[in-house]
Amino acid sequence: MEDSLIGMHDAERRMRDFERWHRRPAPRSETSAGADFDALRRTMRDAAKRFAGIAEAWETSAPPALRDQCVLAGFAAGVLTVVVPSASVTYALDRALREGLETTLREATGGKLVRVRSRVGAGPS
Repeated sequence: MEDSLIGMHDAERRMRDFERWHRRPAPRSETSAGADFDALRRTMRDAAKRFAGIAEAWETSAPPALRDQCVLAGFAAGVLTVVVPSASVTYALDRALREGLETTLREATGGKLVRVRSRVGAGPS
């Protein structure tokens, strides 16, 4: 009899644990939209700060022919992603990077830039 009581308490404890661990989050109230917008604003402001130095360095350092054909798509973890319209522009960008553009960008950004990655896609419109 005592064994069955222990088993019953154990089962109740397991059910309580299950309910606690698998509880659905409470629905968010409509008043939390302001907090969401504030978080989005902070994220965008931080991204703009991080990307501004890179964009400025690109504008001052990249050859005009490349600047006109390339679009800076993103900067994350030290990698600048540049979208180019064709493989021939990818080749021209690669040549420019090897001839010193990458070093110039790295120095202009204070070492934030580690690598430049190119991707063929839609160029500037």
